[in-house]
Amino acid sequence: MYKSALFLFVGSWVTISSFQLLDKSFAIGKSILLAVSEETNCTAQFSCLDCKTARICKPDGSGNFQQVMTIPCPKEKPYCTAETGTCSDLPDDSCRTSDASFVCMDDGYFPDANCTDYHVCVGLQAYKFHCSVEGEYFNAKKNKCASNSYCDTYTNCTMAGVKVAHQVYPQYFGYCSSPGSPAVIDKCKGPNELNETSQRCEAICHQVGLLEDTSNCTKYFKCHELIFTDGSSAPTVILVKDHLSCPENTAFVPDQSMCIDIKETNCNPS
Repeated sequence: MYKSALFLFVGSWVTISSFQLLDKSFAIGKSILLAVSEETNCTAQFSCLDCKTARICKPDGSGNFQQVMTIPCPKEKPYCTAETGTCSDLPDDSCRTSDASFVCMDDGYFPDANCTDYHVCVGLQAYKFHCSVEGEYFNAKKNKCASNSYCDTYTNCTMAGVKVAHQVYPQYFGYCSSPGSPAVIDKCKGPNELNETSQRCEAICHQVGLLEDTSNCTKYFKCHELIFTDGSSAPTVILVKDHLSCPENTAFVPDQSMCIDIKETNCNPS
């Protein structure tokens, strides 16, 4: 059942019509909607990108403005004031009416750098939620707030210009803009996870089995064990990954972990 709702934020009403989010936690009252993305075009020389980020824009010669830079508000004055475009120690009346700081790279669920927050992207529009039950964190495997969930995020974000994996859900990663602050949060395709060494999303073996090749539906990866021993100590067991091809005219189906007739799949290798 789809929801249409009207939410009251600090100082303003935000209408969400045909809100086609079947969010489990929100539906049963275990999370609250904090923010909804809005248009982020510059409308003045000094304005706010979001509740905690000021920005400077310049005239473009046609009556509009072009963004020049953004300035995160410091801890001493963490709130951006919409009227002046400057940072203040008091929250602005319009605070929390937008989620402009989160960039939707795809639709779906995305864990925030704060364990109790998460984002849902629908049509590349961001909705920010907060787990409202004490002791519950967002569980990205279940896509809901849950107890007994681990709290660890993008803690390896120690320098700008690199991607770091989420420490609990490594298929999610953040692109760091500054130490401790991912500018963008995205997700690898299929079962892939971020390899922080190669900075690429790759199939990572955690157990014996088969993994899909998300770049070629006629190929797959086989994870298996190799045992090394020198006779003087306990054997060493490591997981290795082989890249294999399906037989001709077949394609790999992840749900079945096997290659089947390509005509029975949506595979288009060309």
